[in-house]
Amino acid sequence: MTQTDHEAVERELARLKAMYRESLRDALIELDQLASQLIHDEGGRDVMSALQSRLHRLSGSAGTFGLPALSEAAHVLEVLVNEWLNTEPTPVVSAHVLDEFAADIGGLASLLLENDRPACAADASPPGTLVAQAVSRQVWVLCADDALRQELMGALNQFDYQVMGFQTPGEVNNQQLPDALVVDIRLSGLGEDAQWLSKFTGPLITLVDSMDFDDCLSAAWLGADAVFQHPTDASELATRIDSMLRERDIQAYRVLIVDDDLILAEHYRLVLTAAGMRAEILDAPTLIIERVASFRPELILLDVNLSGYSGPDLASVIRYHDEWVGLPIVYLSAETDLDRQIDALSRGADDFLVKPISDTQLVAVVKVRARRFRQLAELMYLDSLTGLYKHGPIKDELRAELGRARRNQASLTAAMIDIDHFKQVNDTYGHAQGDRVIKALAYLLKQRLRQSDRIGRYGGEEFLVIMSACDAEEARRALDDIRLRFSALQFHHEGKVFNCTLSAGVADNAVLDDEPQALLAAADEALYAAKRSGRDRVVLAHASRD
Repeated sequence: MTQTDHEAVERELARLKAMYRESLRDALIELDQLASQLIHDEGGRDVMSALQSRLHRLSGSAGTFGLPALSEAAHVLEVLVNEWLNTEPTPVVSAHVLDEFAADIGGLASLLLENDRPACAADASPPGTLVAQAVSRQVWVLCADDALRQELMGALNQFDYQVMGFQTPGEVNNQQLPDALVVDIRLSGLGEDAQWLSKFTGPLITLVDSMDFDDCLSAAWLGADAVFQHPTDASELATRIDSMLRERDIQAYRVLIVDDDLILAEHYRLVLTAAGMRAEILDAPTLIIERVASFRPELILLDVNLSGYSGPDLASVIRYHDEWVGLPIVYLSAETDLDRQIDALSRGADDFLVKPISDTQLVAVVKVRARRFRQLAELMYLDSLTGLYKHGPIKDELRAELGRARRNQASLTAAMIDIDHFKQVNDTYGHAQGDRVIKALAYLLKQRLRQSDRIGRYGGEEFLVIMSACDAEEARRALDDIRLRFSALQFHHEGKVFNCTLSAGVADNAVLDDEPQALLAAADEALYAAKRSGRDRVVLAHASRD
């Protein structure tokens, strides 16, 4: 998120605060009317329940929008109404107590006049501290050897980096520095002509003739993060750059906010967005299963008291699904009664945050919980070599995506991909080099396919790709582009250079039975048709059945 984006978020937060204050006037009028009904014995327990619900919402939201005194006063009145509601039978409250209660309700309006200040001001973050850095992928190659420089630039271009090449450090001038830098340690002028290097903070990779002490020491003096020996395997170099940049640019955590107070929920969404997260709001609890399945949140912020539903009941609904048993659920509520908090937590939640909560605390709790969930998910579901889904999880993804496509009457394509003659690669160059080839293809797939596509290592050198809202012909074109890029990559081993190719079979749910096994079998059959036809090609399933 850029500074301009952050300023836009700040303006939106200010707009929400103004909207909230405007809505308070109607809310306070409604509270006055309910208190008047209670005094005149109109509605009894139903009126008390309505008062409790509205006071609970007010105590939870007012502090967030800079009105902590109003929040505290509403909470005191809510506790009193709760005492009445929790007494069986409903007590007869004296006229004197009801008059005092109504007066206190009427006094809430005066608290709107207090100075506008952020809740938990001591905890508030200074402007800009929650701004996430924008992701960029520009790489510079500094190398005097024209042939080597062009080879590295061409290979990095295959991986979708924006690449610029320089023959000498002095050519750089006052250009904006890149995200990653590749420097030949033999380059002259790295001292006097490269003062700009001291300002570079991204990954710095040096190319050396050997891994002896002198070359490695020179790299250390330059501040290198990694060293590659000539001749350099460009695919391995691209993979290392990607790994370093991913550490800097962690993909945004996905957070689902379930709250029927839309102004307050929008405030939370903006705060989390400014902190580099991706947050969505759900105010219709009946849609929670569909939204969790489609959005795939890494944490759910759940209000305990929703109109017509309870947060603990919704948490139970989520936990009934095996795939979401480990999904973090954090309650957000103005409830301060410890016994009620414990009871709510016992229904499947992981934490309980009491409103009002500072923006800083909210961001910190969400980040810690979401990060832990992602780390555990990666250990369980992702292949350690490639970072792609393992065999079992990618089949689960296919089943889920097919179900979604069936409900939405949408197209979906599955593709089986296999590296040609991979056994020869292992036999000739060794398994370590074979792993590099697998990683290079995995990286190409991640770079060239859409974020919504699912990619798995199906086994050995075989991959499964699931492309939603995409028919077989569209998938064929995308995979053919990847095929060409993969065949252009050069791999180096002990002075030798070699290339690899891939074959792929593609099947979609428009032509074939949309059951997972049928789609997999069709894609696999098309893959073998590609192999029989000479390899290094992409074949459609219907063509393979002719």
